[in-house]
Amino acid sequence: MIWRLVSNVWFSVLVNGTPLRFFKSSRGLRLRDPILLALFVIGAEMLSRALNALDSQRQFTSFRVPPRCPVVTHLAYADDVIIFSRRVRSSLILLKKKAAAIGQILGFQKQAFLVRYLGCPLYVRRQKKVYFADIYNAVAARILSWKNQLLSAGGRVVLVKSVLSSMPIHLLATASPSKGVLAALEKLFANFLWGVSDFGTKFHWI
Repeated sequence: MIWRLVSNVWFSVLVNGTPLRFFKSSRGLRLRDPILLALFVIGAEMLSRALNALDSQRQFTSFRVPPRCPVVTHLAYADDVIIFSRRVRSSLILLKKKAAAIGQILGFQKQAFLVRYLGCPLYVRRQKKVYFADIYNAVAARILSWKNQLLSAGGRVVLVKSVLSSMPIHLLATASPSKGVLAALEKLFANFLWGVSDFGTKFHWI
């Protein structure tokens, strides 16, 4: 119904108060068109209902949480969806068919891990230091932007406590980086605090 309304729009322009001939819309919906939000909600709702309906199929074995808790088939946030199921062949086949159908219709492509979700890395198997390179590079870039500024020791302490230390908080609330990653960040903080000279990093007095 919505598509018929959108695709059957005709316009006429007033020139000196006189309407000209009608012409058909051919550009489709624009990026900030108000109806796009409604279409997104409808599409997300239909996808959510289809995923919830998987639990009623005999071939699907849902992911079970403790007794008396609802079945969790998926979690959605904005335009991201994470699907849960047991590691059962029939369940995985159903999910693969659904993903293939969505990809064929919408043109989505499969992406291998590492994947970033809400600023945090999602990975399989053991974690690697390179997975957390983004936060390291962000801190290093922020320090680089302060490099040519004349900052006192007290000013550096304030920046370390109020700015640099707060940058990894979101990541640390959802992930557990290795000790090597945390040590690398602490080294950046310390080098910025004590400063550098033409001969290299200054001696750390703590």
